[in-house]
Amino acid sequence: MVSFTVDGRSIHDDPRTIAYWQKHRGLDEDDPDGKKGLCFITGETTTLAKTLHKTVGLASVGGISSGDVLASFDKGAFRSYGLDKSEMAPMGEKAGNMIVDVLNTLIQDAPQIAGTKFIHWYKDSMTSEDDIFNTFMDITFNSEMTDEEKAEKERDAMARVQSLFDSITDGQDSGVEALNNVYHILILSAYSGRVVIRRYEEGSYRDLVKAIHSWYEDTTVVDVMGTGESKHYKLLAMLMGIMEQPKASKLYDQMGKEFAGVL
Repeated sequence: MVSFTVDGRSIHDDPRTIAYWQKHRGLDEDDPDGKKGLCFITGETTTLAKTLHKTVGLASVGGISSGDVLASFDKGAFRSYGLDKSEMAPMGEKAGNMIVDVLNTLIQDAPQIAGTKFIHWYKDSMTSEDDIFNTFMDITFNSEMTDEEKAEKERDAMARVQSLFDSITDGQDSGVEALNNVYHILILSAYSGRVVIRRYEEGSYRDLVKAIHSWYEDTTVVDVMGTGESKHYKLLAMLMGIMEQPKASKLYDQMGKEFAGVL
């Protein structure tokens, strides 16, 4: 420990020092237990949440039915500097619980891929026509659609991607509002009552359109007659094709074990 003595007086005893740190940590005489502090989310001094709402909807990817914890401080190893529970990563009750509640809403509609939940959203509002993620996920995971319906929807989706891609390459994308958007992807699973964040990324929607266009260009296969394109393999079919144990008795569980860490 290192401290200072100024003019024969310890700075720890100086009321100005004490007042400064009380203000910095959001404490006052009426709140000696430190229930208020700076929220890491908003940057404002507010009442800190000791616990957050449970994250629900992850039971199929390792979670428990009653819900899983997004931020947990129930072990001694998670504490230091004399701080307890959520004081280690302070979040205001309103802001912290709002994030969990929004996450729960996103999880409800998120598809499950290889033992994880694929969650996405955009910085700005996005029409269903331009939401490429939802379109292709629906084609892959919607069990109520027939193969003919999926093929037709895929053709429509690819036409939309091609149109967006052409507007980029022609330098006329300024009129397509969606191309200026930003996407966010969050891959989640759960373990022992805790939420596991497998991966997070964000990027330009314009780059996303280019990447999807390139993916379908690169994986296009000419049919056996050489007269046209064969239908594309769906994502699940591709994953099954590279599994180490494709004949596992519980195929989807095995897929989660093999691919959850790399999605």
